[in-house]
Amino acid sequence: MLVRIFWPRWLCDEVDGFWVEATRDEAETQVFRFLSPEEVVRSEELAERYQAIAADLGQPPRPYCFLVSRNLERIEPFHVHYPFHQLWNAYSPFGRFSDHSIDRLGEICWNRAARHCLDWPAYARGFSGGQRLII
Repeated sequence: MLVRIFWPRWLCDEVDGFWVEATRDEAETQVFRFLSPEEVVRSEELAERYQAIAADLGQPPRPYCFLVSRNLERIEPFHVHYPFHQLWNAYSPFGRFSDHSIDRLGEICWNRAARHCLDWPAYARGFSGGQRLII
């Protein structure tokens, strides 16, 4: 799975959200078990509908996209261009950092013992608002 975009303070300004892009196999093995049956169906419909856009964004195509809270308490399926779409007009809440491949969602969680599971570049230093995603 690929993580390269985040939404600082996504949930009520308290929990950060991470944009997770996945192939069908990755979504089935790592994400769907956390979703309701209705959310799985929605994710599959969105992936099918936006497969061509996902292919344009990278190989292999990762049409299964989710906004995942750092604490893994909230996972929502979205269409692949949600962070980039013009619905944000001049302001997008998303920030970008270098691409990270993860094998499981737990790699983005907040770990009380270790402080964080991954040392996200730029993100770990704190988000200043100067790196907004503009596409």
